[in-house]
Amino acid sequence: MKKMLAISLTVVLLASLCATIGFAESSMTSVQSFRPVTTFPVPEGGVAEILTATPDGNKMLYTNSSDQNIGIIDISNPLKPKLLTTIEVAGEPSSVAVSPDGSMAAAVVITSLKEEGEKPVITPGKLVFIDLMTNTVKAELAIGNHPDSISFAQVDGKLKAVIAIENEPVVVDAEGLLTDEEEPGKSGDISGVGYMQIVTINTSEPAQSTIKDLKLDELQLRYAGLLFTNDPQPEFVDIKNGKVAVSLQENNGIVIINLANDLIERVFSTGYVFHQIADLEDNSDIVFANTYPKDVSEEPYAGARMPDAIAWNADGTVLLTADEGELDYTGGRGWSAWSASGTQVWNDKGSLEQEAAWHGYYPDGRSDKKGIEVEGVETGRFGSNEFAFMGSERGSFVGVYNINDPLTPKLVQLLPTGMAPEGLLAIPHRNLFVTSDEASGTLTFFEGFSGMYEAPVGQPMLKAASKNDFFSAMSGLASHATDSSILYAVPDVAMQPDIYQIDLDGGKAVVSKKATVMENGKPAPIDMEGIAWDTSIAAGANPGFWVASEGNAKYGKADYKQNLLLQVDGDGNVLQKVMLPAEVDAAEGGMIRNNGFEGVTISTDGKYLLAAVQRSYAKDEKVNDRSYARIGRYDITAKAWEFFLYPLENTATEGDWIGLSEIVNVGYDLYAVIERDKQVGGAIGLKAVYTFTLDGLKSFNGLTTATSDLSKSLITKQQVLDLRSTFAPYEKIEGLAVTPNGQVWAALDNDGGEVEPRLSAVGLLQNMVK
Repeated sequence: MKKMLAISLTVVLLASLCATIGFAESSMTSVQSFRPVTTFPVPEGGVAEILTATPDGNKMLYTNSSDQNIGIIDISNPLKPKLLTTIEVAGEPSSVAVSPDGSMAAAVVITSLKEEGEKPVITPGKLVFIDLMTNTVKAELAIGNHPDSISFAQVDGKLKAVIAIENEPVVVDAEGLLTDEEEPGKSGDISGVGYMQIVTINTSEPAQSTIKDLKLDELQLRYAGLLFTNDPQPEFVDIKNGKVAVSLQENNGIVIINLANDLIERVFSTGYVFHQIADLEDNSDIVFANTYPKDVSEEPYAGARMPDAIAWNADGTVLLTADEGELDYTGGRGWSAWSASGTQVWNDKGSLEQEAAWHGYYPDGRSDKKGIEVEGVETGRFGSNEFAFMGSERGSFVGVYNINDPLTPKLVQLLPTGMAPEGLLAIPHRNLFVTSDEASGTLTFFEGFSGMYEAPVGQPMLKAASKNDFFSAMSGLASHATDSSILYAVPDVAMQPDIYQIDLDGGKAVVSKKATVMENGKPAPIDMEGIAWDTSIAAGANPGFWVASEGNAKYGKADYKQNLLLQVDGDGNVLQKVMLPAEVDAAEGGMIRNNGFEGVTISTDGKYLLAAVQRSYAKDEKVNDRSYARIGRYDITAKAWEFFLYPLENTATEGDWIGLSEIVNVGYDLYAVIERDKQVGGAIGLKAVYTFTLDGLKSFNGLTTATSDLSKSLITKQQVLDLRSTFAPYEKIEGLAVTPNGQVWAALDNDGGEVEPRLSAVGLLQNMVK
């Protein structure tokens, strides 16, 4: 009789932190790094974009454009953030800020209606004032179309808000219908010219506030060397000591405004990257062997930094820019620092990208676009140390730098965030740093830490053994036969067909390439989704592994690939391939979907290979309102397949489906699989490990129909692990392994570097088999 393993590694980690987290101002004097604390999912799968907090740091606000509201959270206990309310704003909130006295917040809201293929309806934006004593809307004020950023400042006794009115391109065709074009300078753009607005707030009657439009002179922009001088597109605002910095992202420039007289002080270009080492090819391989932008010099505006977010340092002497880029092959693929007069005083020269690759965060699929895309930047002084935080939208991490000397920043660490961090917020007097993660709809909390943070043993930090050999997309996991400190993993088609060796050492996990799967002297053209140490009866003198390769169900097409189990020796050479029966999967046709093999394991006696098929067959009918995946068992001697029906859980989420992601023999032919949904963040419903045996079952061939008798082939499963909190807010938990000492490990497929490459100890074997 098995029982549910009531353990979550995240809960264990948080419990251990509770005893040491003080969140007291006195603890900041020795802050040297940061560590993760908790994750807050936006309710009902909403998004989180821009963040702000009240001056006391006890209340936080975030924009949720998908649900057209502003969320307000109580963070007086950062371990347990609590949603207080949401404020409906009838439009897409793009930014929010809190007044210096904490009495009110103001959100800028886009109200225009733009649906591709329809006639756009362009309407003024609005400034929504929120009373933070009552958490209700106090007033609204019409502003320019498509506002994108807002920031408050107190100047000479007056409360002012500076708003970037981006007026992003609205390009229509000859019939006036909206196209998908968003690049500046296109014919058919009806958006109008972007500008800034300075609002002097009437604090008692906000609706009576006065607005000054601050427009950019085309000649001034041209003289400064900007790119699209008739389309400024202000993007992001930051204010320090009465000086406003506004990024003009598409124009590759910065505007400085003096709030003492509400006039533009200067405009300067952020220039171009020069001879920077980069990976400029999306080719399932990470190789920093190109020169950027020289090797793509034929591309328009190649190497233009085009900064998005900007932030002053604490003294207001240096301006930091997140050089995201806007067009393909633009952006600095990192970040820069500038004097207030517009002189570049530092740039990272691509070092952050290379550091990201070393830790498994590099998104190779973005190599031929803008790389890691540093979109967000924040600064904060925690006690005696000042830090800069650089948020990578595509790598889903934050690079933390010590900027005590802003002319020579020092990289401290990489912090794993939710998916696609958009907003960054430092709250030094609460000893907190928070990210809002747009794609996963989460807020990720970190606390300042005395000393250099080291990851816990149960969730070690993954790092490549060499800065020349990178890793990513771990889609299958296996243990060493005798050494509990060694795991093996394989990437899917997002990377080369390498077998990774993971050496566990406390809070560190070093990843190296053990072998490359080779066929006919070349890397095998496979999509690896599972790996097992070869204990089969077919193992030779140099035993290696069995790996599972997922097919694509492109029947009758030239690029068809079949599902395969491949035996490889210790050097990665393919020894034999096992294919599914032709009626299930063949070039001419088959029953299996493109969601095919997702894991391989071996029976205890070594006579059988077992593979998990992720989903039901394409033309299966539900039986008793349930879909069934297949567990395939291959007799090595008889060279014959049997199939057993695995009952999948149901999901009520539109567009979702449930499938299997791994299979492992945990001992004596008790098998474990990962069963999961497709959801992230607050929408997650199922991420679990189930165990089962095949004892007494008969093979089921063909498709299921509504009248099929499944009783003799139906697997009985038992849930033994709930992985939701351990891997929140991510989707693809795809690796599972049990080491010889009985430790159960699980791994995340980070989609080729799009999110954190997480490896976690999730339980003990003895608790799974009771």
